[in-house]
Amino acid sequence: MDEKSIRERIRLKLALGHLKHHGGMTVTAAMGSRQPCQACGLQIDPSHAAPHGHSYANGTHWFHVACHALWEEERKPTPPVGEEVVRAQDSRQ
Repeated sequence: MDEKSIRERIRLKLALGHLKHHGGMTVTAAMGSRQPCQACGLQIDPSHAAPHGHSYANGTHWFHVACHALWEEERKPTPPVGEEVVRAQDSRQ
């Protein structure tokens, strides 16, 4: 699955409440835990680095290392369009 598709899947899952906008208690697993990745949906197998997990009251969300980085980016609020320009102009003054 390509990065664009994973980002779209993450955004959809965030919108539906299937992924959290906040991090839970961070947990790690041994290599080869074979958990499904919450971002891309693929199994995390032994050939991948140790997955990242976030534990919540309703379970743990596991991610491939690269998918975790995408979730971290996508879950952060984005400023309204044009706000970055105003900030950039203010910082130059």
